[in-house]
Amino acid sequence: MAFSTLSQILETTQDEWERLYAAEGLVKIDPGNSKAIATLCQIRESSQNRVIGLQAFESLVNAVQHLEQLDLDNKLVKEKLKQAVLVLVQDIQIFQEYDDYKKEFSVQPTHQLSYESSLLDIADSLTKMLQSEHLPQVVITLKDYLSEKFYKNSSYRYEAVLNIIWHCAENLTYPDFHKAMN
Repeated sequence: MAFSTLSQILETTQDEWERLYAAEGLVKIDPGNSKAIATLCQIRESSQNRVIGLQAFESLVNAVQHLEQLDLDNKLVKEKLKQAVLVLVQDIQIFQEYDDYKKEFSVQPTHQLSYESSLLDIADSLTKMLQSEHLPQVVITLKDYLSEKFYKNSSYRYEAVLNIIWHCAENLTYPDFHKAMN
């Protein structure tokens, strides 16, 4: 009952707060719910309200951390994990630093995580949940974000991507890693 109600709210309401709370509720009931994870990413990226954007990002970090605790031998869990990996890799790709967020945090130190450190937390959680079958595709998808251009645009994204690719390098054979990087 709660699952269908929260899913319906995600699909029908335009109110950001309601969508945020529905997505948070769904990831508590179903940690790998791809609609809820995608909604959190979308709210984080497009919200004009900095507080909503930050809360969506923190909820996304929590959702990923819950995925790490699931039974990875279950086929449904593996599929949800794969979907979550794709959504999180995409979110890292489109990450942008916002000066407004920096101002918000300097004024309101009560927030637990800054927007930038949340990105690093997501990268850390992502590396913990990556399975061997995900590694080559993650390297292929993110390798271009290690250029100087991206370092200058967002050193936090650069560091997050570097951490993820380093993890992949440590867990792939040299030939597989080399192939993915070229």
